[in-house]
Amino acid sequence: MDIVLALVYIGVSYVKESNTMNNKRVHLLFIKELGRLLNEFNNCDDDQVKNIIYQDIFLLRDALHLTAIK
Repeated sequence: MDIVLALVYIGVSYVKESNTMNNKRVHLLFIKELGRLLNEFNNCDDDQVKNIIYQDIFLLRDALHLTAIK
């Protein structure tokens, strides 16, 4: 979760200081990471690990909302 949290913090900070093209890149990076986490979640058998992945998914969901291009 620490890596995802760092990614979210850096990405959201970057979007606040950047132009629209870079915002799209960060947004796409978050979407790609979300897809990877969903795959990990679906293939995981350990409930504790699944819970951590689930938390990461919701963290990225919130980041996607914050970086959404309006």
